[in-house]
Amino acid sequence: MSAGEVNLQAIHQNWAKICAAAKGRRPQTVGLLNSVKNFGLKDGTLVLGFATEVVRSKMDGENLEVTRLAVQQVLGVSIAITSAVVNAKAKTLPDDLGVDADGMVGTALNLGGKIVDKD
Repeated sequence: MSAGEVNLQAIHQNWAKICAAAKGRRPQTVGLLNSVKNFGLKDGTLVLGFATEVVRSKMDGENLEVTRLAVQQVLGVSIAITSAVVNAKAKTLPDDLGVDADGMVGTALNLGGKIVDKD
């Protein structure tokens, strides 16, 4: 499977395995992954959605790398990972976020979710 072949279904179906693989590398990371509200894919990048900036900011750095390695271990592909804050009031995706409108994050936004910050 290449980065271009990774899809939300594969990530969703293997999320428990990805979390378990992350826990084996760094136990703190799995706590943050359990806080992911939704995720999406854009141009081969996995976007993890968190409810607050505090939780999202804790995911930066080493935890994103641990998650990338866990995805690689489970799915056999290395993909870039980023995070965003999701809030309940957005109707559409911000253009600068670069998230597919038909992905999970786009669907969440269509159902009333909101992205309030990104890094």
